[in-house]
Amino acid sequence: MREIDKKHIEETKNKKINEMVSEELADEDISAEEYEEAKKEICREYGTDDDNYLVNGAVLVCDRATSGLVLVKGQPIILTSDIGADIRTKTNLRVSKNAAYDKEQKVATVKDRELIEDPQKDTDKNIRPFMCNCLNQPNDEEADEILRNREYYEKNGTCCKLIKLRDDWENMIRDTNYQTFSYGVDNRVEEVEGITMLSMLFCSHGGLITPIDSGQETEYQATFTYTDKDGNLVTAIWNISDNEFVNCYSLTLDEIKTICKYYNPNLVSLGYADGIYNYCINKKLNPKVLLATLGQEQWWCKNGNYEKAFGVGPGGNPQNFNNSNSGILASITVFLDKYNEGLTKGSLLLKNINCDPAPNYPETRAVFKNSLSDWQSKNPAYVKYMEKGQDIECVNAAMYAKLSYTPWVDFPPQGSHPLEDWLRIYNSLEDCLGDE
Repeated sequence: MREIDKKHIEETKNKKINEMVSEELADEDISAEEYEEAKKEICREYGTDDDNYLVNGAVLVCDRATSGLVLVKGQPIILTSDIGADIRTKTNLRVSKNAAYDKEQKVATVKDRELIEDPQKDTDKNIRPFMCNCLNQPNDEEADEILRNREYYEKNGTCCKLIKLRDDWENMIRDTNYQTFSYGVDNRVEEVEGITMLSMLFCSHGGLITPIDSGQETEYQATFTYTDKDGNLVTAIWNISDNEFVNCYSLTLDEIKTICKYYNPNLVSLGYADGIYNYCINKKLNPKVLLATLGQEQWWCKNGNYEKAFGVGPGGNPQNFNNSNSGILASITVFLDKYNEGLTKGSLLLKNINCDPAPNYPETRAVFKNSLSDWQSKNPAYVKYMEKGQDIECVNAAMYAKLSYTPWVDFPPQGSHPLEDWLRIYNSLEDCLGDE
């Protein structure tokens, strides 16, 4: 077992502090002496800045995490390829039982380090093991367990066997006053320090866990362009960041049930809400992605067409939907496969978007059926528009995944704009939660 040496901790702390200070003083032309004085002042004021504090959904990394193979007693543990390296080497901080909110998000404290061993049961705990391998060697007992259940650990990584979180988070800047927040619920509330982008968590197996994203809602916004059905060049907004797309803790199970109940109570009684929550936690996808897809593609199944939920039919009794190998799981697989593809591609150009090719015109035919020829004769320009399709440059992996899943920006047969319509649903999901 590797102990984290003090030198490594000090080097990591100083590196992070210097990066922060350099960013703050990037536009300043000052001497080395002035720089050191400014550094002291920035550190003194650090704890007063609300933007530095971690909240529910913060993204964490570990310096001993790897998506590559590791040897356990000389035997290679090679991770399966169904989950991308970027997802495997990150995890989210879940904060569910604190009373304090910042910008309507629950603030994390030094106490929020409890390990999530069962995502369905440990709903008030904080950190799920990374789905990666650990660069530090297991002891003999741990190694034997990993080799006995090799298939499991090649799917989930060795971290879930080795990670040990026994101590609270450490706030590394000493010359500042950290804000305190209410930790706990009901009659077990205490005031404890919040944690920030410069906090560290030590794993007893030798890893140093640090945040790379605070989880605070930033106004991510990027623009993309496309040509609409009437030949106009349209500039539209995409506001989902890559980290947000895979934040599986963006909604609690109760919040998902509230949203589903608001639109169609049967989605709760038939197990769809539970299915969305469970699969998104296990696969690491933001549940809002599935909810928006359910709302857009099947209108919350209000027509009773449950087997077609998410646009990928489960092919079975809807009561068994949560256990199906298709349907919800197929939907998540497509989203994450395309997301991971987008993370690794040099270009995010998607070709032949908005395309309904001749001679079958499958998308238009699905809308008009026997009236296809009549609609096409009245709208020849729209027919040509869809025959031709267009290439669209996506702004990030999240948009690349969504537009790959439903490759339409302007669909003349229904007068809809599928990508923007989906985004509107996504952005409005929490409106029905009220004060819950």
